[in-house]
Amino acid sequence: MLRDCARRESVAAFVKTYGATFLMANEKITDEADELLAFYDLHPEHWIPTT
Repeated sequence: MLRDCARRESVAAFVKTYGATFLMANEKITDEADELLAFYDLHPEHWIPTT
């Protein structure tokens, strides 16, 4: 499970790396980070394989 600190670090790393290049993605990710990363609050056994 990602803690709040890890979530903030993940978002900050994206913004630092891709923020200037992908402005719309940057805005979406920073505005909705909690919803985006809520997937990782579930136990891995509940994840649905996508490949």
